Amino acid sequence: MKLPRIMLAGVSSGSGKTLLTCGLLEALKQKGYRAGAFKCGPDYIDPMFHRAVLETDSCNLDPWFCDGPMLRWLLGTKGSGADVCVLEGVMGYYDGLGGTSDRASAYEVARETNTPVILVVDARGMSKSLVPLVKGFADYRTDSGIVGVIFNRMNSHMYPLIRRMAEDELSGEGIRVLGYVPELSDTELPGRHLGLVLPEEVKNLKEKIQKLGAVMAETLDMEGILQAAESAASLEETLPDQVRLLRVLAEEEKRDRTPVRIGVAKDAAFCFLYPENLEVLAAFGAEPVFFSPLEDKTLPEGISGLLLCGGYPELHAGKLEGNAAMRAAVREALLQGMPCLAECGGFLYLQETLKTADGAGCQMAGVLKGEGFPAGRLVRFGYVRLSAEEENLYLSEGEEIRGHEFHYWDSTENGQVFAAHKASGRGSTRCMRQEKRILAGFPHLYYYSQPALAKRFIRLCREYEKERAYADSTDRRKRER
Repeated sequence: MKLPRIMLAGVSSGSGKTLLTCGLLEALKQKGYRAGAFKCGPDYIDPMFHRAVLETDSCNLDPWFCDGPMLRWLLGTKGSGADVCVLEGVMGYYDGLGGTSDRASAYEVARETNTPVILVVDARGMSKSLVPLVKGFADYRTDSGIVGVIFNRMNSHMYPLIRRMAEDELSGEGIRVLGYVPELSDTELPGRHLGLVLPEEVKNLKEKIQKLGAVMAETLDMEGILQAAESAASLEETLPDQVRLLRVLAEEEKRDRTPVRIGVAKDAAFCFLYPENLEVLAAFGAEPVFFSPLEDKTLPEGISGLLLCGGYPELHAGKLEGNAAMRAAVREALLQGMPCLAECGGFLYLQETLKTADGAGCQMAGVLKGEGFPAGRLVRFGYVRLSAEEENLYLSEGEEIRGHEFHYWDSTENGQVFAAHKASGRGSTRCMRQEKRILAGFPHLYYYSQPALAKRFIRLCREYEKERAYADSTDRRKRER
């Protein structure tokens, strides 16, 4: 399929990729284009900013979770209907596994999807040195895919000089200078320990992005950017093995296609969730019902399972503790056998207590023994290949699923059911707890990499649903007597 697309890639983290991606999306929207947004890598927060601009889901393109056909399938499926798609890179363009490989880098995504790349360079404090910097990135790989450069945080008076110098020396490389973005202090996005703050925490975010989009529409070569997007080769349309497997497994479940309602935590404390994971669950008959452990007092009616994703429970521990009714409802449901998938923040919520950054201990749901506490540093960071070390309800011994870890809080009881093998090959640790029908731990899982886990979760939910129906029927007959 023909899908106009470009990637904004950075020289390093902090080069302004997210801000410029949002600004470009807004500029395209202001000009009447339907834009699609994608994020390279496992990031949850940057896609939230894309969503805030476009008011539609952004999709992760992660080459550790997905092979080339799967990356192209996701891009083509999610991007269909868009006039142009914008992919935001991750870290530095060539930064991949373990910091020593370009495997799982933005470069790999660009290469596998044949996406033209525009390099975003933070120009603050630089002038002529910008040229060899861009040239070096373009020449580092013969298939770098870099077709243009945007200079970020550049003075408007300096830009014409740098542009002429860069065009003279880079035109032979096939690289166009596609504009600059001036330093705009009132459009900066603040950050915290897991990256940027959440979009809803940024005051006047929509107005900031609208202003940025208007500025970028004037300072960027929008026609040149669209030409670069149009130059993208057609996407190969091949059904990926991961999707084929999902469909085979879903076909086996057709004997029972009635929807099964799954409570999905979604609020400021629990917000790290891949839309693709919900798609996988839906293929097996799940119907997500969103609720807030912060605000709601009861679980949604008629649910037969719980999905507690990651987020920032440590920032809202006091309010989670104060919602005793919800903590009790979660505890009662899970102790009675309701299935639950809980990762990172959700895992912390299920434990007995959670310590905040200032050392205060807050009561959590108390379903699992253990205490969450601040480690004072990034803990077990990076991609992992999770293998079941023993037979359990979710994976057979030896089966694997892929995921990643990124957290500053740790637990006194991390579990032993899975082995988390570092993608870089540098060792492994034990993790994950499987108790009753609960599977909980710090790793964020990607269900397309092992749809059998999602299938078994939904089967357990159906078992629970039947048990509750039988118990309710028995109670009703007793009352009638």
